[in-house]
Amino acid sequence: ETADVHMDDTSASFYQEDIKSSSDAIHMITEMSASDRTAELALYAYRSLHVQHPEAYLLAALRDVKTRELARNIYSISDAIGVVENIRGNASIFGSEDRLALPDCVLLFNTGSHADKAVLLYTLIFQSKIVEDTESMYLLIAGNESKLYFKDSVVKIDSKSIQFSTA
Repeated sequence: ETADVHMDDTSASFYQEDIKSSSDAIHMITEMSASDRTAELALYAYRSLHVQHPEAYLLAALRDVKTRELARNIYSISDAIGVVENIRGNASIFGSEDRLALPDCVLLFNTGSHADKAVLLYTLIFQSKIVEDTESMYLLIAGNESKLYFKDSVVKIDSKSIQFSTA
């Protein structure tokens, strides 16, 4: 049995006139996501950082198998930072700062944006249990840098460096 899909002339002209590139499509889906649940879910599948609950990506990251295995050998903040510093590339596998690669992808492809690397670091620290109060950990991704806060410490990650400081 086949399904027939019918588009009226208005829909067809809307798509032909308004979508000329993938960025046009994402822009349209982003606008639609305010009132359309399916469009909103499409942004999550696309791993857009411009979603209502980006913390959902942290929950997904905590399920990454390779990262969880690697975290078993993390005994200090320095160990976790060392893993992230060894990621050679500074670009997202998606070619966009507006999308998030999960930690296993960052490890597999050995590249990631500051946000990708920050989520990897968050996941390593969370999974390794070196921070006892994981409820107080939080991640801020903004502009050209990410900051991971925990205890009295902060790790700042940008495209060129990782800086660890304590209060």
